[in-house]
Amino acid sequence: MKKRMLSLCLIVSLVGMLFSGCSSASGSSDSGSEKHLNMGIYWLGTDLDPANEYNGWSLTRTGIAETLTKLNENIEVEACLADKWEQVDDLTWKFHIREGVKFQNGNPLTAEAVKNCFQRTFDKNKRATTYFKLDKMIAEGQELTIVTSEPCGAILNNLVEPIFSVIDVSVDQATIANTPVGTGPYAVTEYVSELSAECVVNADYWDGKPGLETVSYQYIKDPDSRVLALQSGEIDLAQTIPATSLALFEDEKEYQISEVTGLRGSTICMNLQRPALSKLEVRQAISYGIDKDKYAELIHAVPATGLFSTALPFGSDKLKSYAFDQAKANKILQDAGYVDTNGDGIREINGEKIHLQFYLDTSGGTGETLSQAIQADLKNIGIEVELIQSENLSDIRKAGTFDMYYNGSNAAPTGDPQAYLSLTYKTAGSSNYSYYSSEKMDNLVSKLNSTFVIEDRQKLAQEASQILLDDAVNLFVSYTPSNIVGSTKVKNFKAHPADYYLMNKDITIE
Repeated sequence: MKKRMLSLCLIVSLVGMLFSGCSSASGSSDSGSEKHLNMGIYWLGTDLDPANEYNGWSLTRTGIAETLTKLNENIEVEACLADKWEQVDDLTWKFHIREGVKFQNGNPLTAEAVKNCFQRTFDKNKRATTYFKLDKMIAEGQELTIVTSEPCGAILNNLVEPIFSVIDVSVDQATIANTPVGTGPYAVTEYVSELSAECVVNADYWDGKPGLETVSYQYIKDPDSRVLALQSGEIDLAQTIPATSLALFEDEKEYQISEVTGLRGSTICMNLQRPALSKLEVRQAISYGIDKDKYAELIHAVPATGLFSTALPFGSDKLKSYAFDQAKANKILQDAGYVDTNGDGIREINGEKIHLQFYLDTSGGTGETLSQAIQADLKNIGIEVELIQSENLSDIRKAGTFDMYYNGSNAAPTGDPQAYLSLTYKTAGSSNYSYYSSEKMDNLVSKLNSTFVIEDRQKLAQEASQILLDDAVNLFVSYTPSNIVGSTKVKNFKAHPADYYLMNKDITIE
């Protein structure tokens, strides 16, 4: 215990040293010379090029760059850099780029600038094709026409993905990785890979005067370290404090907590190719055998009713799900002939114990808490679960050498169901690690391509969620709250259910 406390104190000291350096360079909020904010965040990309990996997420979270469309707090699409659009036909969309917007270097935002940025993204990152299949783009003044090679009913939602962050690609390409030029309220002046970012106000921001002059972002991966950094005053605002630590910030004279049900959820993925889990009755028994309400209390979350969070317009608590009923789970297994023949408490299939290997990463936290609770519950229905922590969970998942694993997933990051369903639950989807195959699901995902009416897409999403429940593909356990915690000096911050947003023009500090 003493070693733990010493290591945490050392982390806080190091964080303090880092922020002291940042403040002396850009001005501290305590100096009275400018409105400066220190923020601790849980992730920073390897660089700030939105065309690389998922690094665009750092751009939208820090207020450096923006997208053509964005999601509001109800996860509905709103205008951003595009102020209006129209669907010409099943393959053609016209976007009007907002007049008068400038990049942070003073260059005007035009349809040609957006076209060049998007073309670079498609050239550099194959993930872009997940969101729509690009045929061609035509730029005329402020009007950008996007022509797809196949129908994409989700295009308005998918353009909110930060891979489509709009930056000025006419600049020296060597500068984009560390100091990209966007249109957001804050421009980056310095970036240290996966460590920190320094930003200054964009005085010409198109959507009104930003509330700060400078912002320092510090990547603090360890949740306990974010807690200590906020308590010590080394940071003013923290992204994502563990739910178990929120009680430390309940003094309203010193702190503010903004929390909302997010789009992420805790899912236990099952490998349907494994002998025991290939059988529907076993998966159904497992689904009845876990107490999601109890788990939600343990991890301070919302019990899940299906794949999609109830924060989404198509998330629903009306689906036919699995209520906790271990008597029913035991009956399903007994009726299917899975019995304990040697009295050790574990049922058998074809003479072999039902023994499941449950993998989770070494970070502990929610995954560890849930896995231990599930292990105890499934023992009560005669299923043995072995917990295995692994530092290479990604490799194990891709190799399919698991029975179950914990996944903190976002099933609709763009506010639309199609991309995740296609990747994760369509036959041969690139992220279909459950090896699930269903003609009904495949047909539904294909139908989404050519369905453009939002209400119809939402109904299809609920149908998809029900199919997954009927087939007991995975265990949808809970929906994860999202929070931001800050000093009372910080004003106008608010947690957003979507992962893409954090800093905005209204945040200020006294």
